[in-house]
Amino acid sequence: GAVELDALVDECAGRSIVKTARALELDADRAATITGGAILLAAVARLLDRDLEVARCGLREGAVLALAHVPAAVRAA
Repeated sequence: GAVELDALVDECAGRSIVKTARALELDADRAATITGGAILLAAVARLLDRDLEVARCGLREGAVLALAHVPAAVRAA
């Protein structure tokens, strides 16, 4: 949830991209965006009053997986 995302922000904020990538086992491109993404997701989690999680895959993959569970009639609407 938002609290865990805030903790991720705190963890990454003081590190270089290289150290963040190493600590979280990410490539440098992903490490460069993880802090900003976590800030945004924490804000969205609070606005929606929903728990959101950081996953190994990105938002695009998560959106596709979520859509896989939505009936075709709803997707087409």
